Amino acid sequence: MKRFSIAFINRIKQPQWFSLISLLFILPFAAVMYYEISAVNERIDFVKKERMGVEYIQSIVRFLQDFQQHRGMVYAYLSGDTSFADRIKRKHIQLEDEIRAIDAMEEKYGKTLKTTKRWNEVREKWRRLEDKSFSLSPQESFDDHTAFIDDILSLILYIRDTSNLILDPFFDSYYMMDTGINRIPLLTENLGRIRGMGVGVIMKDEITEDEKIRLKILSHTSKSEIGMIEHGLQIISGENPGLKLKYENLFHDAISSTNNFLSMMNNRIINAKIINLPSEDYFAAGTIATDANFKLYDAITLSLDSSLQLRIDRSYRIKYSIMASLLFVFAVFLSIFNRFKHTLKRQIEAEEQLKVSLRENEVLLKELHHRVKNNLQVISSLFNIQSGYIKDKDTAIRICEESKNRIRSMAIIHEKLSKTKEISKINFSEYLNDLTANIFRSYSPISSGIRIKINADDILLNIDIAIPLGLIVNELVSNSIKYAFPDKKESKILIELHSDKEGSFLLLVCDNGIGLPDGLDIRNTKSLGLQLVNTLVGQLKGTIDVNPGRKSSFPPLRAGLSNGVNKKTGTEFRIGFDVGEAK
Repeated sequence: MKRFSIAFINRIKQPQWFSLISLLFILPFAAVMYYEISAVNERIDFVKKERMGVEYIQSIVRFLQDFQQHRGMVYAYLSGDTSFADRIKRKHIQLEDEIRAIDAMEEKYGKTLKTTKRWNEVREKWRRLEDKSFSLSPQESFDDHTAFIDDILSLILYIRDTSNLILDPFFDSYYMMDTGINRIPLLTENLGRIRGMGVGVIMKDEITEDEKIRLKILSHTSKSEIGMIEHGLQIISGENPGLKLKYENLFHDAISSTNNFLSMMNNRIINAKIINLPSEDYFAAGTIATDANFKLYDAITLSLDSSLQLRIDRSYRIKYSIMASLLFVFAVFLSIFNRFKHTLKRQIEAEEQLKVSLRENEVLLKELHHRVKNNLQVISSLFNIQSGYIKDKDTAIRICEESKNRIRSMAIIHEKLSKTKEISKINFSEYLNDLTANIFRSYSPISSGIRIKINADDILLNIDIAIPLGLIVNELVSNSIKYAFPDKKESKILIELHSDKEGSFLLLVCDNGIGLPDGLDIRNTKSLGLQLVNTLVGQLKGTIDVNPGRKSSFPPLRAGLSNGVNKKTGTEFRIGFDVGEAK
């Protein structure tokens, strides 16, 4: 196992190491961010469900408000007050509109809040009550209406529970829910019962002890609910001081109208010796009280809905911040990874280039040793050949001078190579200037009256071609200096080197001296210099032609060679070779 682990580690490359280490940091971070986003999504879903409940309950409370009035109107009508007949018809139309509104809400949220079965049961009870409501006695109608309202209140509490409102974790929104959804509907129902029962008592002009007890209980319960509502509003205002002014006037109106209504009931019904109160006035006072409380309900639920929406918006901002942070971290990681990858790529490329350079240097070093060996072999061969020409001391000195020039022609090439970026090529035009200057110095003072002109293209030649070509120029220029100008009058030497696009080269070395001896065959001569020239031309796999003005295989050179150089007198060497053929 240990060996396997070591082998696995050794096989991992730098990018894989970087990725592995990055994952060790990024995966835990991504996991934390994932759980955070999941938690935020859960909070958003939780609050969205609360808003569904608030919206659904609002539609049911509007139905509850009108149905409470319908109960009182029907009770008064059945008790003998026919003035409510038209108002009952209008209220009935309103109830149908509100049922359709609840149906739409049920279609929208019923599946999520699981209210479909309960709402269908409530709606079916309404249909049955609607069919028989005018065939019942006043008390039966009132009791059936009250039982139906209990079902409506139960549905409100059920939606409160299934929509998470009962589980709201925030202090202010929980008390908004408790005050608006739990307390105010119960208070309005108590007031609605007091209103309906009071109308029945007024129509009979008498009140029983049982009715007195029931009205007193409802009155006491109403005052208790008012106290609970006031306590809830104090907590809400403490948590949100800005809501105090919003609720203060509405709560004052609700308490004032409720107390007025309860006082009217106590003074003119329960404690009155003679009940002398128009039913419409009493009903209107009860309606004012319930409507004031429903206005307070609307304000509280509106604030609750706004608070829930703000909470949703805040959760979305947190979610987007987390996502942005996660994306930022990944972007930074990718940026670092790309930079690392780019740096690593450049490093690998540099290493590969270094390996290639090392291989090239090894090859070049071997080649350099090979060329030095060849050059030394050439020098050795030249000394061997020239040793046969030594007859006396002066000849030996001359041969040494000539050998020195030949060696110097090769040394100049290596000197040029050491000063250039190209390790195997030199600029031959610059080399010709240095080479001829060295030749002229070595043959001073006999070269002092000779003028030389060099006309060469800007050509780079490798060392395999430059060395033999330099030796050829050395031999031909040396011969011209030594033998071409016995009278030293207007002595001129011209060197030209040109190439074409196909890689063919033409070297011209000419002078305006006395020319070669008649009948001299340069390919079969005892002159060591010309023998060396022929050998070197053969090494370049080139051709040589002398004095081609009379017989030449080369095309004419460009204009500019006629300044007293290429005439009937003088010597002209033309050497042609192809780079692809030369070795």
